[in-house]
Amino acid sequence: MATTAFNLPQILPDQAQKHVPVNMSLDLIDAALAATVKSATVTPAPASPALGDRYIVPAGSTFGSVAAGNIAVWNAGAWHSFAAPLGARVFVADEGFERIRTSAGWL
Repeated sequence: MATTAFNLPQILPDQAQKHVPVNMSLDLIDAALAATVKSATVTPAPASPALGDRYIVPAGSTFGSVAAGNIAVWNAGAWHSFAAPLGARVFVADEGFERIRTSAGWL
């Protein structure tokens, strides 16, 4: 199960190691609240990302299993993703301006 807006993992009844989905959710919430990504055009994924690096995954790129259009976050040695909801604003550092999530993608 996951939350509806950001697809954050939820704790399941009788789940072992409850700290795992809680910590992952906190990490993704942290990334979403930052509302900043390094780039929306980098392809492929950087070879040596820093902990917490965030990117909007462009079409045709691969950031692990993160789908194009989602935000990829480097954490715990892997790329994790969340889909920003419609209307979300994210500052793109290498462009110097915000992009807005629409039904057609990022503008």
